[in-house]
Amino acid sequence: MNAEEQIQVLRKAEYFQDGGPIPHHYLRQLLSEGRVVQITFKKKDGTDRTMTATTNLSVVGPENKPKFVRATSPDVVALFDLDCMEWRSLRADTEIELHGSYYPAPSKV
Repeated sequence: MNAEEQIQVLRKAEYFQDGGPIPHHYLRQLLSEGRVVQITFKKKDGTDRTMTATTNLSVVGPENKPKFVRATSPDVVALFDLDCMEWRSLRADTEIELHGSYYPAPSKV
């Protein structure tokens, strides 16, 4: 089963609603759809970290938009932490629990 098929199976089962661990590629998929995600993971020092994050630039805002785009490693997911308003990254071997995801409300221009 390839990654896309796994994502479809997870969506159909609503696997992520249980708060269990999710595959790294599923987090990438949610972020690529412009969603805001609420996740928990273990930091390098072993402490748990809860984060509300996105890669949606309309949520990040122009003041936090990346100044340049660099090649990303398939082993790392870059995301914007909405709690501390800074860019962060997660390694592929990090176990991630998804507590929810949603599409942000459209911005009023």
